[in-house]
Amino acid sequence: MSGALKAAARAAVDRHAEELIALSERLHADPETAWEEHRAAASVPGLLDRAGFDVTAAYLGLDTAFHARFGSGPVRIALCAEYDALPGLGHACGHNLIAASSVGAALGLAAVADGAGLTVEVYGTPAEEGGGGKIEMLDRGAFTGVDLAMMVHPAPVDVAEARPFAVSHSRISCTGRSAHAAAYPETGINAADAFTVAQVAIGLLRQQLPASARVHGVVTHAGDALLVPVFGRLSDRVGREPVFVAATTALLVLSTPAFLLTRTGLAGTWIAGLLLGAILGTYAVWAAEIFPTRTRQSGLSVAYNITAALFAGTVPYLMTVLVSATGSPLVPGPYLMVFATGGLAAALTLKETAGRALLRPEDVDGVPAGPRRRAGAA
Repeated sequence: MSGALKAAARAAVDRHAEELIALSERLHADPETAWEEHRAAASVPGLLDRAGFDVTAAYLGLDTAFHARFGSGPVRIALCAEYDALPGLGHACGHNLIAASSVGAALGLAAVADGAGLTVEVYGTPAEEGGGGKIEMLDRGAFTGVDLAMMVHPAPVDVAEARPFAVSHSRISCTGRSAHAAAYPETGINAADAFTVAQVAIGLLRQQLPASARVHGVVTHAGDALLVPVFGRLSDRVGREPVFVAATTALLVLSTPAFLLTRTGLAGTWIAGLLLGAILGTYAVWAAEIFPTRTRQSGLSVAYNITAALFAGTVPYLMTVLVSATGSPLVPGPYLMVFATGGLAAALTLKETAGRALLRPEDVDGVPAGPRRRAGAA
């Protein structure tokens, strides 16, 4: 290209300098991520359209791509305009500068297109940051027949020829098993540990990687909670759950029949204790709110187990005595012990089964049979 053509191109760029700077600043102030660059895709080709370029929006069926063309010379020069931003970082990679530079170069070349025998084309290429926008455009026929495609990229130093890296993305998921962090940690499988080991191993591998290799990663999800309460949200549900109402009703209705069973002997007394102890044992979950100190294996406190046994054994015994027709108390010795044994058996059974059955699945998330949790990385 002759000196006169170069001067004419430079003068055209100078005439549009303020507009180009304003375009860059506008993009920087309004970042949009991959495939979401709707405002940028409308703003960037605007200056080209006003300069006489033939602009095609939503190029090749891609909503945020565009194509602009000027001239009809035999040599086709393509300039790539990137304008997507980094998630959470905005235009930290300087794509606002890339777009403004390509538009400026196109305006300069358009001023000399006839004299230099050029067809100047600008390709708005969305989703450069991990979206593979140019690959998608190539697959759809973009850049076909062009003689030269180029762009500039901001960097700390000026170089005529950059040495970019090819990139490959991998998404890795590890599946573990959730567990209560305080009560059942030994039953869990921590998916995040796999990523920790992998990150350490990759860090050690870097000393043997060639200088041209780069390996980076980020953990995108590593669990939802450090500690999930096994008995969460129970206190505000007591009194509304049908099972508690049913237990209270059954306790009142069966008190008299239970008393009659105690009059048949020790076996009947034990059955009565088991029956009423099971009914009263439905309050085990509620009692856990009163006795919050829990063991690792059961989730209920030792203090509660003792209290529940006495409660399930002695209280029904006293109630049956009070509601009896004769009002004659039973001999408290062996009968009371047998009654307490029945209540203890019911309470210890309910602490692991019925107690948790009364809760919704999300209330007991974290127990050994809880739902699986996934951790993900990119």
